[in-house]
Amino acid sequence: IKATYLAISAVIFDFFSITLVSVARGFERMEYGAYRTIVAQSVFLGLLVIVVKGGGETHFIPVFLVYLGAHLCGFVYAVYVVLRKFVKPSKRIDVKLCKYLFVEAYPIALRRFIRRVNFRIDTILLNFLKGNIYAGLFHGAYKISQGLMFVGEALVVSVFPVLSRHYVRARESMDRLYDRSFRFLAISGGFLGVVLFTFSRELIRIILGKKYLQADYVVKIFAAMIVFMFLSKLAERMLIVGKRQLLVTGIAAVALFANVVFDLAFIPRWGTVGGAVATLLSEIILFALGLYYTYKHVSEVPGHVHILKVVLVFTVTCILVNLCVNYFGRPASYVCGPGVYIGAVMAMGLTPKDDLKELMMKLFTMVGVGPGAASNKDTIP
Repeated sequence: IKATYLAISAVIFDFFSITLVSVARGFERMEYGAYRTIVAQSVFLGLLVIVVKGGGETHFIPVFLVYLGAHLCGFVYAVYVVLRKFVKPSKRIDVKLCKYLFVEAYPIALRRFIRRVNFRIDTILLNFLKGNIYAGLFHGAYKISQGLMFVGEALVVSVFPVLSRHYVRARESMDRLYDRSFRFLAISGGFLGVVLFTFSRELIRIILGKKYLQADYVVKIFAAMIVFMFLSKLAERMLIVGKRQLLVTGIAAVALFANVVFDLAFIPRWGTVGGAVATLLSEIILFALGLYYTYKHVSEVPGHVHILKVVLVFTVTCILVNLCVNYFGRPASYVCGPGVYIGAVMAMGLTPKDDLKELMMKLFTMVGVGPGAASNKDTIP
């Protein structure tokens, strides 16, 4: 119970710090979000090593104190950045503005809650229908793929403020950026999916241990899911740009309902593989609906052409990886997978050099690591 109170307090500080960092994002200064994460995680890791060095069960509560301290440091950093570099809080509460922000934001909050449930429902149903061993295998495999999913989230967050600005001021510029972002996310999601598919057993051994090798097929299915998750995040942001927050929430609810139906149909028969297939199908539905409504309401860029090409390349690459493993051994697949994917993407014309280079420069500049990052402050109103 004490640990729960400490964790809740830490989450509250984390929420406030994320809210403060959103001010920096509004000014298109994405690097401060990264810096806040670095501060919090560095403090957490450093203190954690000190606390658990001696081992033993007596360090249970101190671990949660470390968790609270790390998020408190992240919050302090966020307060310092906002007050020093951007704005100072008003002494007066603007009730009208608060009401407007709540009306605009609550569908997004509800959507995030639904997505959290969607991420956990498979584990819960596996535990209920098949037992905790199946649930553990599934959750372990999911945690491996989850780290790659955050890459797509970071990329989408980087371009979101620019998409919003172009939606208001220059629709053609927004369409161009959306098209380039779509291609870049599709290609990068496909590449990370191929890497995860190719090195699935090695990653399981390193991260989870040999006892989790039974989850190999689950990780391979999640590799395909990453492609669609990258793009569903972009479609979600595009609908928010077009002021379709309620639609975003509705789509997330449909995906959750589909996931539960597929879980109940597949888990009793196929166990962890059934749960992974159910998750993959629900993510495809989420992506397809997001893409359709983005095309209908926000931008008529034909994203379906790009995704069909990437899915084709991804599928062919995975088939060749399996053939390499069966006929030439696993080491051959390490070269075959990424090499074939990159070659096929370039052969199909998915990476026009000028567009890709320009997009990469913009992304690096937004997160504060590329040439021109230092000049970002000149764009702040």
